[in-house]
Amino acid sequence: MPSIVGEVYFFTQNFDSIHCSVFSACDCCSGHMIFLEDDDFMYVDYCVGDISYHTGKYRFEKDSLFIK
Repeated sequence: MPSIVGEVYFFTQNFDSIHCSVFSACDCCSGHMIFLEDDDFMYVDYCVGDISYHTGKYRFEKDSLFIK
């Protein structure tokens, strides 16, 4: 089972591979998923005028990652 504790993933619809940068041209279309411990994660959702935080559990099963 791979360890992803401490890993942070950035999600967005737009990635500039030439300049290695991300940008969001719309509301609520980017966020970070942060893996805190062996089964806890936090997702940060960035919206204009607001930031939402969501927490949950994750687990590995074979080669798949499940979050809830």
